[in-house]
Amino acid sequence: MPRSFTDQESETIRTLLLKSGEEMFSRYGLKKTSVEELSRAAGIAKGSFYRFFPSKEALYFACLEDQERSFRKEHLLPLLETPRERRVIIEDLVKLIFDLPEAYPLMTILFKPEEYAALLRGVPAEMREAHRQGDEEAMDLIIRHLTAGAAGMEGAGDTPSPEALNGLFWALVLLNLHRPELGPVFGPAADLIAHTVSIGLDAILPQGDKS
Repeated sequence: MPRSFTDQESETIRTLLLKSGEEMFSRYGLKKTSVEELSRAAGIAKGSFYRFFPSKEALYFACLEDQERSFRKEHLLPLLETPRERRVIIEDLVKLIFDLPEAYPLMTILFKPEEYAALLRGVPAEMREAHRQGDEEAMDLIIRHLTAGAAGMEGAGDTPSPEALNGLFWALVLLNLHRPELGPVFGPAADLIAHTVSIGLDAILPQGDKS
């Protein structure tokens, strides 16, 4: 029978699992990281792992959400809240998106079809739904800052929907898959894309109060 843990022990073990998970998933990927290795790093028996997470994929998801929360607090909010021209904010936002996979290696797992399929199989539906809602909240946050003081997203026929904006930003993340093929030209190309996207979005997003 698995031993019971005090609340403090449980909190410590969960923290250790998240820490070891972030390190191992980033280094070895999802497939090559085992529950046994994760449990050993946290100082618990393999059977006890499942008292904290239903699968290693669920642990990965929890690690990814921790990184996303840190990203929003440490990078996204400061970028959006620093008073500057909106076009400049958008350009810096796009550049930040290009840097995400390098800053957060856990994201690269989402780009690998085999590992992504395993992730979907091993993560409970409620965790996936909570993650989706978190992504929507982040997009709402971006839109609120970029259109502050405007009447809303409705209006001009070419005004993009929140879903379209989310798709645009996600497509920019996926461009990182082609870093190896582009080599040294990727950096200048990314800067050009950021500049072009910023001009285009600034032109079609609802204008807020610039006073």
